[in-house]
Amino acid sequence: MKAAAIHPDDAETLGNLACAYLLAARIPEATKTINAAIALNATDPINNLLKRIITEVATGTRPQPTQITELTSPAKPPTPPTAKPKSFLSRLAFWKKFVFPNSACSD
Repeated sequence: MKAAAIHPDDAETLGNLACAYLLAARIPEATKTINAAIALNATDPINNLLKRIITEVATGTRPQPTQITELTSPAKPPTPPTAKPKSFLSRLAFWKKFVFPNSACSD
């Protein structure tokens, strides 16, 4: 934090501080700091990647990292909703009603 106070216009220093906030699970501070870094240098690829990671953590699509090495792993894909399999009888009722409505097996 001292480095960011000494060099408030250095995008790299602010990016480093945002990374430290992220690893400390201080997501609001990380978001604010990385946005300030990107405002200073919008073309910095590392800060843009860090912003994406912070956003993924904030939205729950990436687990909260606790070590710098965890930042290199990809975000986990969203978990698809699990549909309860339909019972045989409900599937049979569908077929009777919609596929063979006039058959001898309909009620």
